[in-house]
Amino acid sequence: MGIPIVINSRVYFWSHWSGSGIHGGTKATNDVDTILRSLGYQEIGGASHSKNRVSRLVAFLQTIAAIMRTPCSYVYAQFPRYGFFANIIMHFLLVRHKVILVVHDIEFLRGRRTGTPEGYISKAAGVIFSGDLEQYFSGRTLPVCVKHVCWDYLADGAPLVNWQLDAPILFAGNLSSLKNPWIEASTHIPGLDIVFFGNNLAQDLTKRIKYISAFDANRPLFPGIFSWGLVWEGTWDCLDKDRFGYEAYNQPHKFSLYMAIGLPVIVRKGSQIAQFVMKHNLGIVVGSIRDIPEAVSQVTADEAAGMRSGVLKASEKVRSGAYLRDAISAMGLQQSTL
Repeated sequence: MGIPIVINSRVYFWSHWSGSGIHGGTKATNDVDTILRSLGYQEIGGASHSKNRVSRLVAFLQTIAAIMRTPCSYVYAQFPRYGFFANIIMHFLLVRHKVILVVHDIEFLRGRRTGTPEGYISKAAGVIFSGDLEQYFSGRTLPVCVKHVCWDYLADGAPLVNWQLDAPILFAGNLSSLKNPWIEASTHIPGLDIVFFGNNLAQDLTKRIKYISAFDANRPLFPGIFSWGLVWEGTWDCLDKDRFGYEAYNQPHKFSLYMAIGLPVIVRKGSQIAQFVMKHNLGIVVGSIRDIPEAVSQVTADEAAGMRSGVLKASEKVRSGAYLRDAISAMGLQQSTL
């Protein structure tokens, strides 16, 4: 059930545009902005990425002024935001308007204490989230919630990846040893053939793994032929909710990248995304990185073709922004023509 329409106004959004970049952190927020803008929602303020402090202060004051002079309205904002100015802006939005939060992450689940305070979520008029974040907030008061089935990935015309069942596995993303210690461990597993694209790879690993390069998240191009996309974070074994609880509750944006390029996935048993993968036949679920060689060897050509077919259907939706549009429709807001 959506939010009751109690005011007649336009629907706005506070832009989270993060500029261009070759990492997925900016891609997810930029895509949400693009989709909200395509729906005709009006931007209310924004963010300055200038290194000049005066420019950033001016942008901040202009955003506060826009928030205060705009009549009470529904405003979409993305969560979390970072920085002193962003937290003040979020406070003013929640006081002045009925805010719908599009929740990407809960920083506590990533072992961090940065970003917008979680308490702001209970002050919003509505929340759009992926995965099982509602379970994470069990026992706490929440506003109207709409579950976002899958994060979109606007692909800007990027071609589908070349796919073949017996080809190497693709891992694309943050290669930091702190975030993904399993990468080093994977070098000791016989028969595990993974090709890596991304940033932050430790220098001592560059010659021990098949590393190609960073990639442009706005136009993901992966030369070669691949069989599976690997969605994994943390240790190489079972899910450690204490250190890497993110996967247990949230849906990784990496999964949407693989859907966008048409690649069936390998995901971890116990992760939230595993439920979605099994339900829609989009890949396989394993308990450990060590189990991957045997698991993929047991997939028949017919089974793989069925997964690929399901992935191509999902690809059409994530590349067009259909999943977020469905969630926004379920929220029940109406764009006024006034």
